[in-house]
Amino acid sequence: MPERERVHRAIPKLLNLEQQIVPEAYDEKTRKEEQKAKALIELQALHDDLTGLSNRRMFLQELKQAIERQLQKRTRFAVLMLD
Repeated sequence: MPERERVHRAIPKLLNLEQQIVPEAYDEKTRKEEQKAKALIELQALHDDLTGLSNRRMFLQELKQAIERQLQKRTRFAVLMLD
């Protein structure tokens, strides 16, 4: 088989392979960007913009989890909140 004919047969195979690889790479990049955006949104929702410290929403979330854990263990605890 002449070299030219082999090249002509190989081109469609390469193009098909490229059509499969490019969307996979794009999907991976998009997925990573979505994960970064989600992490940033969560950080902003649970922390003060100015100080970076945990905000009231995070406190309430953590308190709820602590209450649930203590209910399962059937132990008592107290919360002192100074505002």
